[in-house]
Amino acid sequence: MDTMIFEYDHIEVWGHWMRAAMAEIMPPGILEDLKRQKFKFLEDAFDFLMEHMTPERVMAQISTSFSSCSFRVYHGTRLTDSELSCVRLEGLKPLSLESRRQQIISRLKEHPGWNQFSEAKLDRAMRSMAINARQDDCVHVCFSRHGLVQGCNHYLTHGAEVDGVLAHAVLGETADEFLLKDRRPFVISFLAPFSEAVAAAQGTGNSLEARFAFLKHLLRRWAYWELHPDFRTTAHPDDSAARFSGPISAERIERIQNIHDADLTPRS
Repeated sequence: MDTMIFEYDHIEVWGHWMRAAMAEIMPPGILEDLKRQKFKFLEDAFDFLMEHMTPERVMAQISTSFSSCSFRVYHGTRLTDSELSCVRLEGLKPLSLESRRQQIISRLKEHPGWNQFSEAKLDRAMRSMAINARQDDCVHVCFSRHGLVQGCNHYLTHGAEVDGVLAHAVLGETADEFLLKDRRPFVISFLAPFSEAVAAAQGTGNSLEARFAFLKHLLRRWAYWELHPDFRTTAHPDDSAARFSGPISAERIERIQNIHDADLTPRS
């Protein structure tokens, strides 16, 4: 399996890989039994299969079966030409509030509401954000490119969330125009070892439930696909996300794709 790359949006490909891996621990004939069911919901098909297996056994089997595989993940952002050049040279860097400060100031100084008190307001907002752990030293990604572009696309439509929060604290929503000036949306993809991707999706908890959460997300869709082969993971925008401890080096970046604003579906 050393050439396999998981592309979340293509269950018609990885669904077959999951079937082969799970076949080694599922009771004989269980998939045939599943296909005789009339389940309409993702959870029901998965729960039917899990009646015969434990999460621990499933986790161990998948970890072994896909130990040499990679997951393609997607980071969404808005960049100026200068910022794009930095990404090409230096890769993706974790969020640092201090590194954002000067960039935000240089943009907001053009705002007519910027005055001698604005920097002090920005610094107060930064201190509050740091206290509330908004700086996590991670690079944020989505597993679904379709979900990133068509669903959870705030990073593509508005840029880094931290910039907006800080700018709004100083100048309100009228700051958006100045933050977005000369910035274009990009989707940046890179590959991560399967185990690293699963761990990055886990979050901060270390309970069995937390460690199994993303695999359960995959397995629910796979089980439903076995029952309904026409099912596609792009049927609805998926916001499954992960946080990778940064930085992500330029060498790891696979592709940087410019997205047209017109192709971004506004969130309802």
